[in-house]
Amino acid sequence: MFRSTSPHNLLLRSLAPEDLHRLAPHLEIVSLNSEDVLVQPNISIDYAYFIEKGMASVVTMTPAGGSLEISNIGREGMAGECLLLDLDQTPLRTFVQMTGSALRIRAEALKEAMDESGSLRRKLLRYAHIVMMQTAETAVALARNTVNQRLARWLLLSHDRADGDEIPMTHERLALALGVRRSGVTVAMAELEAEHMIKSRRGKIIVRDRGKLIDIAGGSYGRSETEYRRVVSA
Repeated sequence: MFRSTSPHNLLLRSLAPEDLHRLAPHLEIVSLNSEDVLVQPNISIDYAYFIEKGMASVVTMTPAGGSLEISNIGREGMAGECLLLDLDQTPLRTFVQMTGSALRIRAEALKEAMDESGSLRRKLLRYAHIVMMQTAETAVALARNTVNQRLARWLLLSHDRADGDEIPMTHERLALALGVRRSGVTVAMAELEAEHMIKSRRGKIIVRDRGKLIDIAGGSYGRSETEYRRVVSA
């Protein structure tokens, strides 16, 4: 059982004390290992996960049978957000990208708490709004941005959710996240590294110049982060 009044998860920390107290008896700490599936597509969701450390990816299936990342989740949010909209399943899949930990709560307990507290429901629905914004921004990035811009945006999102400047990631996973072939990722990585924005090592990427990455990403990064601070953190 979770007993701390100061969770690392920023969404939980933004709750009114009485709402966090309402959830606390139902929260349990669990480890998140790479590739763990938190939400299976089209299967009833048993738990919501408030990420404490690490990162999870939300992916959709393409018509060709592949996967494409549409959003990611770190300590700012939760996996299983469709529960907030009174839905018990989704066609999307959520799995762990970066190892870490989470506070999980049974779907029934979360729904009961939201029914009992209007302030809790309002805050969590604001988070659902942020998820929709990030998904929309991903769609725009995939449709309009160059591979370098998409890579810069993804690195910034991951850097926000990492502890430090190292991001554990392979080129294969990056290709999935960016919706491009592995060869395209290799070229984009080399170009960002040549400009001293990142340093690539086997299985990890080191962010060296966040400011330059923001410049490259342009307007594809920052809006949902600003909105989060306005409607969730405030």
